[in-house]
Amino acid sequence: EGAFGKIFSGINMNTEEEVAIKIEEFSENSVLENESKIYSYLRDKYGIPSLKSCGREGKYYYMVINLLGKSLDQRRIENNGILSLKTVISMGLQMLRRIETVHESGIIHRDIKPDNFLLGEKKNSGTLHLIDFGLATPYMNGKLHILMKKRNNLIGTARYASIHIHEGMTPSRRDDIESIGYVLIYLLAGKLPWQESVKYNSKERNEKIGDMKKKYNLWNLSKDIPREIIILIEYARNLEFEEKPDYTYLKGLLVNLYKHKNFAVDQNYDWNLNNVQQMT
Repeated sequence: EGAFGKIFSGINMNTEEEVAIKIEEFSENSVLENESKIYSYLRDKYGIPSLKSCGREGKYYYMVINLLGKSLDQRRIENNGILSLKTVISMGLQMLRRIETVHESGIIHRDIKPDNFLLGEKKNSGTLHLIDFGLATPYMNGKLHILMKKRNNLIGTARYASIHIHEGMTPSRRDDIESIGYVLIYLLAGKLPWQESVKYNSKERNEKIGDMKKKYNLWNLSKDIPREIIILIEYARNLEFEEKPDYTYLKGLLVNLYKHKNFAVDQNYDWNLNNVQQMT
């Protein structure tokens, strides 16, 4: 159960295929209806769940997509609160590929976080999927980029939101990239510098997190956080509102780091290694 609805596992009685069924009470500004439209638009894109069915039933709107495995945050928790550098780099490359696919389709996600990256099941346990497009929206209006406006409310999740989003600017491609950088730090360290338990209401809390992000020098992070991830974040922060990210450059940062560490090119991620250890 989330902020905008509930999700169930189910079975297609005709094919015996396992599916995920998401429902919410129908309204004129249905988040789930928007999400189903985005999934339909991204149909057949690799690493994006397949839309099986959607529509209205009584007072509910429903959406059916293929069932996936655990999120990166669940895997992090299972692995004593952090993931290894090899696993994080590999997942980071997949995150960049997924968001590049989404951006090339004219869509921005606007809520990048570890909970929204799910692994596949069984043979696809190494494939990362991007989910939850309830806040996603087109960034192109025909052949023109959307205009930048000031907003009063924060879109997405404050912990991973970009500095521009905290400042009330309209989200664009650069903000999804910056959020990926924060996700990578979180998975490696188990927390972010501005992640703390403070008794503020939502607006005050969001403002405090935004202020901490602006003031915090990322270069002061632990040496366990590769400099390449900081470069990725700073690159995203310096992009212009309408500027297209250089995905090849960003992926190259992580590929070069992977090679520099002499990691083997395989799918021996933390959860696969843990399964082998449990079996032995």
